[in-house]
Amino acid sequence: MQEETAQNVDQSREQELLMQVIRVFMRLGIKAVNMDDVARHLGVSKKTLYKYFTDKRDLVTRSLNLLIDETDRMMHGMKDVPGNAIDAEFAMMRYVRKMLAEQHPSVLFDLQKYYATAWAEVTKRREHIIYSAAEENLRRGQEEGVYRSDFDPRIVARFMVAIADVSKQAQTTLAIGKALSEVYFESFQYHIRGIASPKGLQYLEDKLAAEFPSE
Repeated sequence: MQEETAQNVDQSREQELLMQVIRVFMRLGIKAVNMDDVARHLGVSKKTLYKYFTDKRDLVTRSLNLLIDETDRMMHGMKDVPGNAIDAEFAMMRYVRKMLAEQHPSVLFDLQKYYATAWAEVTKRREHIIYSAAEENLRRGQEEGVYRSDFDPRIVARFMVAIADVSKQAQTTLAIGKALSEVYFESFQYHIRGIASPKGLQYLEDKLAAEFPSE
């Protein structure tokens, strides 16, 4: 029993550290931060850090997996958002846009260049999560009448995966010269306007005008 309790404490501490590490990477980038920097920003010794993580690559990989776990929970929670399918998409948009706005510009470059294997594995999980959540939301919106009924949710959900992939590429941000959070916001509006019924389009425009009057 004591051994099980100690194990639970270790797992809790590990997750707590990972959440702090994610914030450090998002704020400062990944390549520019070494294990000494991480320990200093977390206010722990390197010995404590190496108790839970093998090296920086292990730290990055596990941080990515925890981040995608959090995203998975968030996206599955969309169905519980009050209102309709568009309200649920707005809730996700706010979450993602805020996260991207707080992300250091070099994070995607660093992941794609120096941690390609870990990034590829997380990308596969991310695509599955996006597809499942998108299809569920599309069917909901059709039932509610805020999305058109003349498209196949399975096909449009795949479009969403492709759009998310392009929006998330470091090269896209570099070529367009806009922050990733704004590229994502543009893709969100493009998506909803493309699938909304007349009723849903009016609802969307009213929400955009209320929440983003100057955008």
